[in-house]
Order: sequence, then structure tokens, then C-alpha cells
Amino acid sequence: MLSFLTGYGQSRVVVMGNVHYPSPVYNADTLYTILELLQPDIILLELDSTAFRKIFKEQYPSKENEPVAALLYRSQKPNTIVAPFEFEGRDLYRKAKGIRQASGQVDHLLDSLYKNKLLTKKQYQIVAKYYALTDTLTAYTQKTITDFNNPRTDSLCRLRQYYQHVAIRKVINQRKEFVQRFVTTSLQERVSLREAYNRLCDFWDLRNKTMTRNSLQTAATYPGKKIVVLTGFFHRYYLLQELRAAKSGVITEAYF
Repeated sequence: MLSFLTGYGQSRVVVMGNVHYPSPVYNADTLYTILELLQPDIILLELDSTAFRKIFKEQYPSKENEPVAALLYRSQKPNTIVAPFEFEGRDLYRKAKGIRQASGQVDHLLDSLYKNKLLTKKQYQIVAKYYALTDTLTAYTQKTITDFNNPRTDSLCRLRQYYQHVAIRKVINQRKEFVQRFVTTSLQERVSLREAYNRLCDFWDLRNKTMTRNSLQTAATYPGKKIVVLTGFFHRYYLLQELRAAKSGVITEAYF
């Protein structure tokens, strides 16, 4: 267990899944109303320090629900601490590993193999299931907060992410087409689409574990406070799982 996780009493962490951009039924005003009900002492946002500084220090306008709602809440309660908890340098890391450069190419190649029936039967079934899960959860971005903050949606997200980072990874590792195409990272490293996708999958775990650690570090720094963690709802199940597994003394709750 990490050493900083002991000795800070009953901090309370509430993990709330969100959609980042407004829809007809969910927007920053909706989220602000919920924050008013929860009355957090600390709000953690899925931003790294660079993005956080632009919005909260340099007053760069944001269109995302979470920063807009947090700014409004803090304007009414100035003692509220608002901070980032994201993997530091997330986008730079993706570019350095070739993840960002390969993303569209991997998707296009996989879709081409799927539509042209060039996959094996088992591979085809895996991709079809992955697409179906993705479509189902994409529809949730147009639903209410109760729809994407509940155990059933958590289970769907867990399954979809398993398909993306385990099942689809196996398909890509089985196909020679993904070894024959390359991208160049921001560090000028030449990597295959297969290698870039494997790095993407590894980063999913690294990123979520880092966000968990940052949340727990905040609880250690501010003992006894109520902390609301605002994260994309695809991450919710993972953060809840990791926070509860830490056995840190933090009271972890899922919104709703």
C-alpha cells in the first residue's frame, strides 16, 4: 500500500460520471445544481495542470460541463478547492508514444478489415461486439445523469473497455496488417500501428491508476473533507474499483 494513504481519517470521496459536453438533457447548469446539493469542499477535474491553468488561471473559456460548473460553484463558494487529478501531460504522453498519431489509422484499418469481411469468424464477432457496445454507450451521452451513474452502466463500461483493451488488442496482435503500417511519434520514433495500439491499451490502466493515486493524495492532503471527483463516465467503474481496493481509510461513494 502506498505510504501516504494512512493517517488522514474519514475523508469522503464521491465519484461522479459525466459527459464532457452539453446535451439537451445534461449541461453545466445541471451539474452545478448537483454540486449545490452535494456541497463538496474539494472538486477534482479530469484535466492536467496545463489545461487547468488555462481555464482557471488564464480564464480561457471552456465548453466542457465540468470546468464551467466548477467555476460557477466556486464563484458562489470561494473557499472551495478546485484542482486537477488527471495524468500529468496526458496529451503529450500520447504523442510521445505514437498513440495520438496512430488512433485514426488503427480505427480505419480495423473497420476496413471488418467491412470487407477479411477477419476470421472469431475476430469478426469480437469487432462486432465492440462496435455494438460502443454504440450503446455513445447513446448514453444524450441521456440524463441517472442513466450514466448506476451499476448497470458501470458494467457496460467495464465490458466495453475490456473489449477495447483486451479483446480488440488480441485481434490487432493477430493481424499482420497492423505491423506493416507505421507512424512517427513526437520523439521521432517509428512505431507500427500494432505497437501504438498496445501502448494505448497499457495507458488506459496507467492513466486510471494515476488518477486514483492523485485522488487519494488529495484526500491525504486535506483530511476529513468531502471530495467530488468529476470524471468521464467510462472511467467511473475503474476509479471506484481502485479507490475501494486501496483500503486507505477514505469513504468512497458512487454518485447515485
